[in-house]
Amino acid sequence: MACARLVRLRAQGARLHGRRSDERVEQRIGVSRRESLGLWDRMAAGWGRDGDSIWEASRAVGEWMVAAVRPGAGDTVLELAAGPDDTGFAAASLVGDSGRLICTDFAPEMVAVARPRGAELGLA
Repeated sequence: MACARLVRLRAQGARLHGRRSDERVEQRIGVSRRESLGLWDRMAAGWGRDGDSIWEASRAVGEWMVAAVRPGAGDTVLELAAGPDDTGFAAASLVGDSGRLICTDFAPEMVAVARPRGAELGLA
C-alpha cells in the first residue's frame, strides 16, 4: 500500500510544474517513507514472536521462489526486503559454504529479527 502511494505521489510530481510543487511532492514522499519504515519496524516484533507460524503459512511460496531461482553451490543470492529472511535461509543450504547469501531489509528491526536466526544456522 505504501509503495502504491509512492507511485501516485511520483506521478503527481511528474504532472506538476515548478520547483515549489516538486518540493511538496518530495516532502510527501519523505513522509510516506517514514510512515512505511515505522510500520515495518513495528511489525518486526510480531515476526520475531510468531515467525515460525508465519513461515509455515508462507513456506510454499518461499520454497517455490528458491526453486525458481535454482541457486547452486558457489552462487550468490541477494534477497531484498528479506524481512526475517526465511526465504534467504532456505536458499543458503543450496549455495553452500562456497556461496554467499546477502539479505537486506528497509526496516532495521526486521534485520534484527533475522540476525539471531542466521546465527543459529551458522550463517552470520
